[in-house]
Amino acid sequence: MRTDYLKISIPGTTHRFFLVWMLCSIISGLFSGCTPADNEDGKDKNEENYEISFPQTDTPAPVFSSQGGTDKVSFTATADWTVTVKETRADSWCSVEPLSGKAGNVTLSVTTEPNDTPDDREAVIALLCGTKKVEFKVMQKQKDALTTTNSTFEVEENGGEIEIVIKANITFECTVEEAAASWITPIEPKVATRGLVETGLLFAVAPNFEMKSREGRIIVSSGDLSEVITVTQAAAKPVEISNGQEVDLGLSVVWASWNVGASKPEEVGNYYAWGETATKNAYYINSYARGNDYTDGKEIHLDASHDAATANWGNKWRMPTEEEIMELKRSEKLQLRKYTHNGVEGLLYVSTNGKSIFFPYTGWRDYSSEVQNRDHMGFWSNEVDVYNTEKAYSFYSDPSNTSFDGIGTILATTSMRCNGLTVRAVRRPDVQFTDFRAENITETSADVSYAVSLDGTPADNITEIGFQLSSSPEITYHSQKEVITVTLQDGTISTRVQNLTSATTYFLRPFMRSKKDGTYYGEVQQITTGGSLSEGQWIDMGLSVKWASYNLGAAGPTEKGNLFGWAEIEPRANDNFIDIYHARFYSYKETVKFIHSPNSNLSQSDVIHHFSKYGEDGRMTLEAEDDAASVIWGGGARTPTMEEWQELMDNTTWQKAVVSGVEGWRFNSKKNNNSIFLPAVDYWTATLKEETVNSYRQNSDEIIKTYYRYDDAYYWDDVAGKFYGGGRNYHIYIRPVQD
Repeated sequence: MRTDYLKISIPGTTHRFFLVWMLCSIISGLFSGCTPADNEDGKDKNEENYEISFPQTDTPAPVFSSQGGTDKVSFTATADWTVTVKETRADSWCSVEPLSGKAGNVTLSVTTEPNDTPDDREAVIALLCGTKKVEFKVMQKQKDALTTTNSTFEVEENGGEIEIVIKANITFECTVEEAAASWITPIEPKVATRGLVETGLLFAVAPNFEMKSREGRIIVSSGDLSEVITVTQAAAKPVEISNGQEVDLGLSVVWASWNVGASKPEEVGNYYAWGETATKNAYYINSYARGNDYTDGKEIHLDASHDAATANWGNKWRMPTEEEIMELKRSEKLQLRKYTHNGVEGLLYVSTNGKSIFFPYTGWRDYSSEVQNRDHMGFWSNEVDVYNTEKAYSFYSDPSNTSFDGIGTILATTSMRCNGLTVRAVRRPDVQFTDFRAENITETSADVSYAVSLDGTPADNITEIGFQLSSSPEITYHSQKEVITVTLQDGTISTRVQNLTSATTYFLRPFMRSKKDGTYYGEVQQITTGGSLSEGQWIDMGLSVKWASYNLGAAGPTEKGNLFGWAEIEPRANDNFIDIYHARFYSYKETVKFIHSPNSNLSQSDVIHHFSKYGEDGRMTLEAEDDAASVIWGGGARTPTMEEWQELMDNTTWQKAVVSGVEGWRFNSKKNNNSIFLPAVDYWTATLKEETVNSYRQNSDEIIKTYYRYDDAYYWDDVAGKFYGGGRNYHIYIRPVQD
């Protein structure tokens, strides 16, 4: 391809110089035309006239709520001006009108769209007037946000922890509704934050011990915003309660599964005053319970003779100590709950070893026959309150105080000893007494011994060890007894028992007292001393009269003989009781109407005789013809007087004894060592009085009041060792005397 160029030719040097000069002139002119007019100081003459000012002192900074809206911004410009939203990302939500204008006073309208985001946002507005530039910010609040990731929780009956995750950009608080506050509790305090932040809150859900499910609510709130979280907990499953008499909860002692007097866990059992071993229907305010007073502060634990658990269930059991009750209350191994077992409401302890123990609501008894506060539960310890000996320690629940939801206050407290509370026993170690031996038996002494197995009981826990000695085979905790204290050596206790009565059977029971576990007892054993009773019908005891060696109607010392009414000379048949209770209010003629019965072996004249003879004329001592001993035995025999009975008691050593297998009382003379034996006997009224034994007639009437004169006559009761005034018509045995 051919390219043609325009060529310009100027001959000679002159031409070349002219060309260079023309080119320089053109370039110089171009540069001089592009330079603005300068002031003397070299500045643009209009620059100092460009200004933007605001009515207020500070640069405006409008703040919009999350709902958006329009706000006004005023300024003054000294020249033409323009406005732009500097942040391009704010163009979608922030706008300005107008965008330009002339010099003068100007009002802009700034408009924002609603903010649906959880964050604050801002835009920068730029004003330009000539070379003057001013910027201000527009702020818009975030939209308040409060949400939770879960609105429901389902929890097993054993409870546990739940975590509520909260998303919020505002300050909030968490509360548990009042109805559930006892079983849903926050582990962390309420959390406050700004910005959309996830916060995890932990809550502890307690075990549900009820046999029905439950529901509670947790409320997360901030102003008008709130979220409700529902917690549903499963019902407790039925607990297996042992039918055995004892349960090992993993504590320091094994507890009984039910109360003394009951036969299964849901039964209340019997009520006892502290220190008493027999139940009753009414207990008396401000009166000490029977048994040891325990008022000196030295003996604070019940002896076995006053421990209702030991007395009623045997040596294996005792009432708990105050320390053991405190362990039951406070042990971390146990969970306490309200529980219904076989339709009976009460409290249930469940151990970490899976075993459980149920306490039915028992209430307590006072002077009335009604049980008080039946929705309470209480049972005794074996310790007296050393600060107030009218009281003893007990375990008690009071539902009126809500320390435990649905349960109330659980107290290891003190109660008045006279009140009737139940007894829940604990088991002792199995201390055993074996290998009983009785050797070298004489008329007045014997060597006795037992082997003792302590079953882990520390020797320094033993406070006393020895034997109980009694002439009765029934060595009860209430019996009069002699205690012989010995020492334990090489697993054996032994002693020589002295001052025994000849020809008498004695009963021994070993015992051991422990600081913690009270008193242990072994089996009752017996020994019989040598010697025999004084022989013959009449025994000289060195007294004012001789005493018969057997009862009227008997053939020997161990036979009971016959029953007689006072002033009657013929024996009574046991079923031939004459009821004269009403007779004492009438004269003898009217009395006959009441006391003469078809089955009586007494004639009407006999009845009139022995009531009228010793009633109307005031005679008080039987005459020989009306004394059964005189009529039947003769030879100076008669019924003893009250004074003669008292003489026998004062001049003999008398104690319970067993002769030829028969229980009774043996009297040994202090004057000549002769002896007589009175067998245990009963007396009859309308029915046999089995609880009163060894009752014998004497020959004196007791006139208390005139209208009693047909009724009362003395008899002697050697169990009590005293005389009583009883009915003439009572059937009572006679032990004759001889002058």
